[in-house]
This record gives sequence, structure tokens and C-alpha cells, in this order.
Amino acid sequence: FRPLLNKPYQFSLVKSSTQGFTYQGNPVQRADTSKIIFTLKNIMENDSGYTCKLSFDQYVAIIPPVSMTILNVDLSRLQVLDNPLPFLDSLGYYAHGLFLVFNINKNGVVQKVDNVPQMISRISARSHREYGLAKSWLQDYISVNAITDLLNRTFAIPPVKKATPGFRWSNTLTMVTKAPIEIKTFYVPTQRSGDSLTITTSLLFASGDSSGVLKGNGEGDVVISYESGMPYSAESRSEIVTTASDYDILQKEHLKIKQVYLQQ
Repeated sequence: FRPLLNKPYQFSLVKSSTQGFTYQGNPVQRADTSKIIFTLKNIMENDSGYTCKLSFDQYVAIIPPVSMTILNVDLSRLQVLDNPLPFLDSLGYYAHGLFLVFNINKNGVVQKVDNVPQMISRISARSHREYGLAKSWLQDYISVNAITDLLNRTFAIPPVKKATPGFRWSNTLTMVTKAPIEIKTFYVPTQRSGDSLTITTSLLFASGDSSGVLKGNGEGDVVISYESGMPYSAESRSEIVTTASDYDILQKEHLKIKQVYLQQ
């Protein structure tokens, strides 16, 4: 993982998921989608990694029972001010132009995220909502844990040494935004064309604690820059089963990441 100094990389990330279970004979299903467009810039390098700036260009949450999202709408113009859904749907409006600073190592794993309280304070001021309420509503979207999970799933791909077709590697990450989930990903390079290295991926999901109530698997593919380790694109589909006391919850997730442009 070697982003060039002072060079902006813009990415689009879309995550769609469904959850379904049957309780007392009644099927229950819900779906949600989030779309994020963000820009990363390496602003400082050292022996262990990089200090980067993360700017939000768009952040949209589509949350049931809402079936249509409100894009870049000023909440102060809406009448349903006591409903949190329009607030969450307007994340793109309030987060636009704000930024965080984070440290990331040369394996693409986040070490530290700064400026989150300041960012929440700015969103609170822009939306005219109390800081504690804004922080609570945004904890799954803009928090140290949420940003760490977002960045790790996007950038923790490159191996310790140069990858070539035939060389295989794996890594294990723990997502901590909600219940801890351990994701082990296996990478198999299949083709290199110029700077692009195509990789197939297999994923195993497990509980990130000792409960053992969660398991799942998935597969996908990634195209990364051979020289910088930055992803050009990535896509994965997965199924996760969580065992509750009276039923099992099946969650299906589709994750798509794409580098929107690479500015020279």
C-alpha cells in the first residue's frame, strides 16, 4: 500500500444488504443501502506508514422503511424535523466538504482516526441538532469505529511482498462498528495487465468475540494497482447467519468499490 504523496484518489463505495428471518411463523425482511464517495490524500509519510486526509464528497444512507433517498437536501427545509430518517438520509449534505485525518500502515490497515468529534460538531451545527443526538444517530456511519471499518475494507488488500499470479496470501480484520465480526479474506492473483493486478477473493465470517453465534462466507474479485496497492475496483457478495435464541438471521451483503478517478 503506497499512495503517492499529495495525490488525491477518489472512491465510490456502495453497500447493499438484506436481513431475513422467520419469527413465530411470520417472515420478516429488511434492506438498507449506503453510498459513499470519498477522497483520500496522502499528506505525510514515515517509515511505518502514512498520514492521510479523508474528505467526504457524498454520504447517503437509505434506511427502511424509506424506499427513496433524499440527496444533498438541507434538513432545515424539511418539515419532519423530529424524524431521524431524513437526517440520516441527508448525510451527504452535512458531511460534504468535511474531512478527517487518519494514520494507516503499509499493509493498508488503519492505526488511528482523528478529528471525529470536530466533524460531528460541524454536522451538528449545520443541521441545528444537539451534538449528543447527532453523535448517536451517526455512530454507525461517522465514528472512529465506522471510519476504521470503512477504510480497512477498502485498503487492507496488498500482501507484505509483491504479488504475482500464483502467489497467495490472506489477512484477518475485525469489524467493530456493531457486533464484532471477524473477516478472513484469501487472495489469489489471476492476471496482470500493465499496472492492474486482478485478484479473486474468498471470505470467511465469524464472531469477533467468544459468542460463536455468527458465521458466513463470500466471494468476489479485486483489481489493484501493482505499483501502489491502491484498488481500482472491488466487488464481493456474502451471506452471514447469526443464531438467535428462537431463530436464525440471514444477512446477504453486496459491496462494490470503484476508483472514480485518479488525478494527475
